[in-house]
Amino acid sequence: LPYGWGTGGIQVTASVIGPDDVLKIIDQGSDDTVNAVNIRRFFERTAGVATTTHTHDATLIQTRHRIPEIPLHEGQVIVYQVPVPEPMQHLEPRETETRTLHGLAEYGLLHVKL
Repeated sequence: LPYGWGTGGIQVTASVIGPDDVLKIIDQGSDDTVNAVNIRRFFERTAGVATTTHTHDATLIQTRHRIPEIPLHEGQVIVYQVPVPEPMQHLEPRETETRTLHGLAEYGLLHVKL
C-alpha cells in the first residue's frame, strides 16, 4: 500500500494485534473495497490471524471514515485510520509550530479557515 492509504492504521493495528484476535477492516464503510481486502489479506498472511466481515465476531476493528454499523461490545478494540491526523498541517506545515499552537490552544488559523 502506498503511503497515505492506511499505513498509519496498519502500524497501529500491527502493534496491538495478537494471535487470538479476529480482525475486521472497514474502508469507506465497506468490507470489500480494494484497500479493505488488501489490508485484511496482509494480516492474514503476516500475522496468521482470522478475519471477518461481521462486526460482532471481530475482536479488533480497523476503520477509515466510518464507525461500525452496530455498537461494540466489551473486549473489542477499534483502530481509527484518519486521512489527515494533524488538521493544521495545511495551514501551518512546520510541525514545531503546530505543536506550539496546540500547546497554547491557539486555533485562530482553524477558525479563519472554517
